Amino acid sequence: MASFLIKTASLAGLASVGGGVAAGTSAWLNPKEKPVEKPKTKDPTEEKQEIPESQSDDTETSTPSPTQQTCIIYEAKDPGGTKNHRSFSQLLGRYEGTEKFFAAFSSSSNKQVSSESQDEIGKACRGEGDKKNVKGRVYLWWGTVGSKNTWIYASDLHKDNDDWENNEEVKKNSTEVLKATQG
Repeated sequence: MASFLIKTASLAGLASVGGGVAAGTSAWLNPKEKPVEKPKTKDPTEEKQEIPESQSDDTETSTPSPTQQTCIIYEAKDPGGTKNHRSFSQLLGRYEGTEKFFAAFSSSSNKQVSSESQDEIGKACRGEGDKKNVKGRVYLWWGTVGSKNTWIYASDLHKDNDDWENNEEVKKNSTEVLKATQG
């Protein structure tokens, strides 16, 4: 009888420490009943998140998603006129993204893009601050501000309804530039 009490006491101690051990040993003490197995729960720290093979940890070499829109930069002829009273009549060049535009007008060009213009063009492409684009399009011209020649961005020519690519006068005067976009 004493050995039975010692076994029971030691099993009770193990049950409080081991949890699942008590269920397994209860069958030993009372073989008529089936042991009750405690359901296993997943430890969230042990769970691995499955990553499809198409995803890569190296985000620098991944290509942009198809939903990401590239900013198209158009070089336009000086619109003349004054703020809110001017419009483009001709597109002179088309560049897919800021990098291609900046490369086309690098230090070897007579129309260099200043760091201030680079910042302004980048903000317009991203639609940041007071700079806007029209459906991912930014329109610029080379002109004079004060006594300095520079690239000019004008917010009054970037309103939501300004669709310069489909403007009849612009289309008529820009056939070569616009034909290249249909390619």
